[in-house]
Amino acid sequence: MDIAKGVNPAPRDSSVEQSFGFKVRKENDKERQFFNGRPDVAGYAAEDNSIVVNPYNEHMRDPNKRRGLINIEGARLYIRSRNYKAADLPDLTKDQRKFLMELPSPSGKDKGYSTDELDLRATALSRYIGGDTSFPKWSNEQIAFAKSLIE
Repeated sequence: MDIAKGVNPAPRDSSVEQSFGFKVRKENDKERQFFNGRPDVAGYAAEDNSIVVNPYNEHMRDPNKRRGLINIEGARLYIRSRNYKAADLPDLTKDQRKFLMELPSPSGKDKGYSTDELDLRATALSRYIGGDTSFPKWSNEQIAFAKSLIE
């Protein structure tokens, strides 16, 4: 099930943390302030096409979890860079949609991971690629699509 065990989208040059060609960068002051208030957020795919890891998230001290997060966000950036529309990506399962709608919003004030269908579908695929074991079971269509992204 864990695709990250069989396929690693990380570069061969391990001197630079990256995934799918997107580099990890240090958080800026505004991001640091956000992360400090939201240690539950592991990191994100930034608008500048970089990956930012939350220095206040205790799970990011574990190298395997950090690599998983980097692969998740790298996959998300890769999907974003391909200009897919929501209809191009496999739909969410009922359990996945429920799971995402029960997560806190980015602001942390409301429930619901996102209202953007493309973002929701890309999240499911990127979490498969990153080996996220907390995410509800993927459909065969999602698995095939995710594998096509990394082959």
